[in-house]
Amino acid sequence: MRHYIGVSSQGPRVLRNVFKDITGEPLLLVDESAAIRCQVNFSDWLESGETISSASATAEGCTLSTSTASPNVTLTISAVTNTSGGSITLVVTASSGEIWRGIIRVRRTNRYGAELRFRDYV
Repeated sequence: MRHYIGVSSQGPRVLRNVFKDITGEPLLLVDESAAIRCQVNFSDWLESGETISSASATAEGCTLSTSTASPNVTLTISAVTNTSGGSITLVVTASSGEIWRGIIRVRRTNRYGAELRFRDYV
């Protein structure tokens, strides 16, 4: 998995190909027409013998689908609408009833904007 977030009892701790927003929350940068998958791993958050009993996510500023295979939640993110950003609110419930809630920021990159503005790019 190219994009990875590892969650512990202290919150998101391990980030691979994921930035950290100025708010401290994970930030995913998505190209305009891209669809990416991000795996959120809760193995360090879950107690021994616990599993994820449910996971739900709501998206603002992007299209989102989720799948769960304990201890992982996989987010598929596409159609990020603007460069100022959106967010995903992820709520995970453990088999013990404990609930984890977190926000993941998403922002569309405008990778080719400079080439369109400045014609001296080759």
